[in-house]
Amino acid sequence: LQKDKNEVKQFEFYKRRAGEGSDDAQYQLGLRYLAGKGTAPDEKLAREFFEKAAKQGHKQAGQKLAELGPVKTASQSTAQPASAASVKK
Repeated sequence: LQKDKNEVKQFEFYKRRAGEGSDDAQYQLGLRYLAGKGTAPDEKLAREFFEKAAKQGHKQAGQKLAELGPVKTASQSTAQPASAASVKK
């Protein structure tokens, strides 16, 4: 339980610093969103913070974006083709 409280405190610290424009805090916040440390996991927000940090020249953030690859859209996931989703009588 203490670990969770510390993770939440760290998350809040990085969130505040990221809002102030710190590229390293933006990167760290991205890592926390990706792993769900101190917050619920959210890959979309993780990518947003990695992008912000990378735009400021943070190399690790750029590498993390490359590792994550392109954003998967609903059509790229396990969605069924339209023909398979037709209405059965």
